[in-house]
Amino acid sequence: MTPAQRLLPVAAVLFVATIAVSLVGLIAGMDEAAGSSVAAGPGGLQAPDRAFGYFVGEERRYILGPHDSLLDGEGRDWRIRLDRIEGDAEDFVAVFTLEFEDRMPGISHQGSQEVYFRVDGELKVNRFGFPLELRYTEGEEQSGEAPWRGEPRTTAYAYDAEEERYNKSVEVPDQELSYTIPVARHSDLDLSAPRGLFLYLPASEGDSALANPGLLSLALPALVDGALPNTPLLLLAPSSTPRFPDADWIIAERNGRTSVRRNYETTEIRMVEQASVALGNRTVPAWRLELRRFHGAVYVDDGGQVLRIDINRHPRTSAPRWIRLLHPTEY
Repeated sequence: MTPAQRLLPVAAVLFVATIAVSLVGLIAGMDEAAGSSVAAGPGGLQAPDRAFGYFVGEERRYILGPHDSLLDGEGRDWRIRLDRIEGDAEDFVAVFTLEFEDRMPGISHQGSQEVYFRVDGELKVNRFGFPLELRYTEGEEQSGEAPWRGEPRTTAYAYDAEEERYNKSVEVPDQELSYTIPVARHSDLDLSAPRGLFLYLPASEGDSALANPGLLSLALPALVDGALPNTPLLLLAPSSTPRFPDADWIIAERNGRTSVRRNYETTEIRMVEQASVALGNRTVPAWRLELRRFHGAVYVDDGGQVLRIDINRHPRTSAPRWIRLLHPTEY
C-alpha cells in the first residue's frame, strides 16, 4: 500500500463503501434484467418472454435534445424493439428491430431544403448479447426547392462460428460487395460461446443509427460478470456505408487489418455514482456511468435500461446535447 493510499481521507472511504453497498441493488436488478421469464410446457422449456430487460414487443424510443439546443427543423430519433425470441431459455436468440431518423434543415443556392436520412435494421443476438446477424438499409432524401431521393443501400453482417469471423455484404446501386472480417481480439472475448462482443457505436456526435442507447443496454449485464467498478468492452461498431463506395473504401474494407480497426471499438465502462436525471418533466433516480474515450455521462436505472447519454456540444450552437429515453406518454 502506498503512502497516498494509507492517507486516503475518511470521507472518501465512506463514499466508496456507500457505493459498494449500493451496487448490490444495481447488480441484482441488472441480473434480473439479463435473465428471462420462461413458461414450462409439455415439450420442456419454452421460449422466454423477455431478454436483456426487454419484454417481447417492448419498444424504447430515444430523441436528440434538448430542443432549444438544436437548429430549427433539426431532429434525430432512435427506436429499438424486441420483436421476438427464438429457441428456449438455455439457448435463445433475441431478435431486435432498429429504426433511426435524422432530419437536418439547410439552405443552398436553390433555396431552403431539408435532408432526411433513415435507417431500418434487424439485429439477432445470442443469450450473451453477442451479435449473430445484423442487417440494415440506409436511405436519404431531400425536400424543398430541389427535391431528390437517393437509392437505398443495405449492409449485412453474419457471424461464421466455424471460421470465427463475420461475412459482410454491401448492396449499393449497381454493386454487390462481400468481405470477411475477423473478430477483434479482446481479454473478455470467448468465441466458444460466443460471448464478449456487443453491437454499439459510441459516436460522440450521436449521428449514427447504431448510437442507439437501447443497444448499450445489451452490454450492461456484462457488469454483473465483470470486475467492478471498471469493465472493459469490445464493441462491433460499423460505420455508415457511402452512397457510392470508391476504390479506397473498397480496398480498406477488404484489408483484414484495417477492417478490424474500421469495424470494432474498445472501451471501458466505469461506474461513477448514484444520481438523478431529468427526463422531460420528470426526474428519476439513476446510476451515472462513463465510457472511456467516448461521450460524457451515461445514466441507467437499476434494470440496466439506458435513460440518457450526454454527447458533445452542438457543432454550430455550442449548446449541450443529450440522447434521452422518451416516456410512452410522449410518443
